[in-house]
Parts: sequence; structure tokens; C-alpha cells
Amino acid sequence: MEQQPLSNQRQDFNDDQLIQRRELTAYESCLDCCGSFSGFLRAWLPCVFCCCENPFYAIQQSSIGLVEKFGKYHRSLPPGLNQINPCTDTVIPVDLRTRVLDLDRQIILTKDNIQVNIDTCMYFRIIDPVRATYRVSRLTQSVKDMTYAALRQVCGEHQLQDLLEHREMVQDAIEAYLDKSTEQWGIYIEEVFIKDMVLTPQMQSDLAAAAKNKRIAQAKVISAQADVESAKLMKEAAQALDSKAAMQIRFLETLQLLSKGPSQKLMFLPLSPDSQGAHNG
Repeated sequence: MEQQPLSNQRQDFNDDQLIQRRELTAYESCLDCCGSFSGFLRAWLPCVFCCCENPFYAIQQSSIGLVEKFGKYHRSLPPGLNQINPCTDTVIPVDLRTRVLDLDRQIILTKDNIQVNIDTCMYFRIIDPVRATYRVSRLTQSVKDMTYAALRQVCGEHQLQDLLEHREMVQDAIEAYLDKSTEQWGIYIEEVFIKDMVLTPQMQSDLAAAAKNKRIAQAKVISAQADVESAKLMKEAAQALDSKAAMQIRFLETLQLLSKGPSQKLMFLPLSPDSQGAHNG
């Protein structure tokens, strides 16, 4: 038979200790009988035995009640009206709804030695009321402290650029860290949100200057590419106009534009070589 790890053995042993039953002593049995009898009288003859404690306890919806008998966990009560022993039982209500923790801002040092002020909130709920009540003291404060540690651990392993560009990946890593650390507390971490990340004024100005220089460099590259394309088009146009017919067409178009002016103009037009030869002949 394979031997279980020591941590699992300790876990099973502690759980067995938590829910194990034992026989009541004579004094405890006497108190239990007295409580049951007084509860019966109050339930069936409330007007006569109004001085007896009420044996019924109401559990609100989305909650569960943990019954302690003589200071030890005895059973769990579902939502609704439940009967207890008023002399020996104590009910601890546990809220199972999702809780929201708005954490204080934390200054985190990233992997590239940059300080970031991070604002975070988290959502969690209790899935095992017994463990959440008896395994950890001050559950909310313990979850807060564990979240602060997870923020410093996870964010410290990433550079600033990763925190800004891959925020969801960082949030998933924080959730995985918390799930592993709080798996014995009977809670479930639903979401961890990084609401805001604030840099120092000097770092903000440095990032703004870097972005501006990047935009200037991109503008220069675009302008150089436009010049190259323009030179190619001009070269193609020069090659297309490198003929007498093309030049004559351009010459006539220019004359037409000049003739449209309102003032009178006197222009001396050169003759073409063919026209000069015919005139000389």
C-alpha cells in the first residue's frame, strides 16, 4: 500500500479530531436532558413556561449555522427554523455570500527595480464553514494579509512592461497563489482585480518622453518612405515624358493656361526643327 504524504496524514487527522464524537459525561447528560425538557415545555406550552429559553433558532438564507455543544462542534444547521438544545447548544451563524475586500494601496518593487503603487480589490466566499471557522482566526484579516503577500510576490517577479500590458495574466497568477495558500481555510477566491497602477512623477515623465521620441522616430520613418515613393514616381514620370510628342503636349497645355489670363500677353514661340527646315526651303 502506498504511503500518503505526511501533510495529508496531518490534514486527515486534524479533520477527524474536529468532527469526532465522544460520549457525554454524567453532568453533561444531565444538562442535555434539562435543556431538552425545558425546550419541550417552551415549545408546547409557551404561555405557561415563557421563562424558559426558546429551543428554535432561525438561520437566514445564504447562511449556515454551526452548533457547538459544550464548546465543541456538533452539527450544522441549514437555512430556516431549527430546533436546538437551549441549555447546551450555541449557534454560530456563518455568511456564505461573496465578500468584497477593497485593499489598501501597496507600493510594489518590480523586477526591473521600479516602484508601482497598486490599488487592488478581491472577491471570495466561504465554501467550508467548519474549516473557515475553526482553522483560521480573523478570516478577513488573514485573507487581506495573504493577498498583500501574493501581490508583492507575483508582481515582484514581473517587469513594469509586463504589469502594464499583461494585467490579466498577473491577476490569474495572484489568484493561483492565493488558492494554493488558502486551500485549507475553506474559502474560494473568485476574482482578484488590479484596479489602478500609479507610477512616480519622474517615471511618468520618463515614459512620456520615451513615447514621444518613439512617435518622432516613427514619423521620420514614414516621411523617408514617402520621399522614396515620391522619387520613384518622379522617375517614372520623367521616363514617360522623355519624348518629343509628350513635351509638345506639355508645351501646348502651358500655353493654354497662360492664355486664360485677363491681361494681354506677347509671347515669342520657338519654332520646331521641322518648321525651320520648311521655312528655309
